[in-house]
Amino acid sequence: MGSTEVSSVADKIALSDAGLRKFMVSAILAAFIFANGAILLGVWCAFRNDVDLLTRAASGFTAKDRLVTTELLMTLVGATTVQLGGLVVLMGKYLFPAPKP
Repeated sequence: MGSTEVSSVADKIALSDAGLRKFMVSAILAAFIFANGAILLGVWCAFRNDVDLLTRAASGFTAKDRLVTTELLMTLVGATTVQLGGLVVLMGKYLFPAPKP
């Protein structure tokens, strides 16, 4: 009784479909993590550049000339929230499709 017995074609399709769904979820999450990590790395590099320029204020660089502003940070947080919400909805619909009539 420890072995799984597949009795019909529908069972075989369901098992292979579950494996495909798991693979797609892993691929989508990896892409999401990579893309957001790249954005965070870019913001961090720009922030470090801003800090370096501000510490050398003799060059005429002022706080209003910064690359990383509050508007940029609010936009990134908002976009990430929308992106994550959309991803959760799409993955939920993919993993738990509505029953067919």
